[in-house]
Amino acid sequence: MNADRLRRCLGEVFPLPKRRANQGDRSYRAAVTRTNHLRPTSERLFDEGRGNGLAAIKDTLWTAYNGVTELVDHHLAYGNAEQRMASVCFGEGEQTKQLAFAVALQFSRN
Repeated sequence: MNADRLRRCLGEVFPLPKRRANQGDRSYRAAVTRTNHLRPTSERLFDEGRGNGLAAIKDTLWTAYNGVTELVDHHLAYGNAEQRMASVCFGEGEQTKQLAFAVALQFSRN
């Protein structure tokens, strides 16, 4: 994975949000800001994430996927432990990890 390929991969996992018809400016800006935080944080975890520095996997598609899952499971703010568990196992966090896996499969074929 080079830097350009990583950015394309993360752009598919965390696409810029499309503005909904009834969405206010503040809400839309917050969604864009969130996305603009998630991408670089995942890029950092690609390099610095738990176990991602191991020579056998460093700078691979696996470490890109692992960075996303670490972000979702360990770095995002949740209201409490129950909300974290619900999200990472069944909710938005799980959907993000499933999307990251699908994107990784797609990138592995290219």
